[in-house]
Amino acid sequence: MTEDLEYLKQVYYEVMRTDTPVAISSTNTVTKPTIIDGVHLETGDAFFINMEAIHHDPIEWKSPKEFIPERFDPNSEWALKPDGTKRNPLAFNAFLGGQRICLGKTFAELTLKYTIPMYTYFFEFEWVNKEYYKNRPRYQFGG
Repeated sequence: MTEDLEYLKQVYYEVMRTDTPVAISSTNTVTKPTIIDGVHLETGDAFFINMEAIHHDPIEWKSPKEFIPERFDPNSEWALKPDGTKRNPLAFNAFLGGQRICLGKTFAELTLKYTIPMYTYFFEFEWVNKEYYKNRPRYQFGG
């Protein structure tokens, strides 16, 4: 059953992209001297990852301010960069990755696939303030 909810997963990822829950990562440190785009970093230097900027980068995303779940459908034209090439795999990193990927990622995705269909079946949702249909409020946590 949950395998059939691929579009729901695309919507979930697009929500995570457009309204990145944590705009800036926690502190990371460099483990060996390196140069990134001309910036010299030495062992022990601290840095942050600005996920908000990465998720709205116009070089990686067509119409980055618009909500388009099809961006996460590999067969969609929206899955490509504006120049028609493949997106960088790190262009979407709401959960970070590698050895330190978010522990709750799998749990959140699985829970979503079971709860959202039940919520939409049993309840109807609407904004209390009708103006929010045009100008949706934006909330951000962390940072």
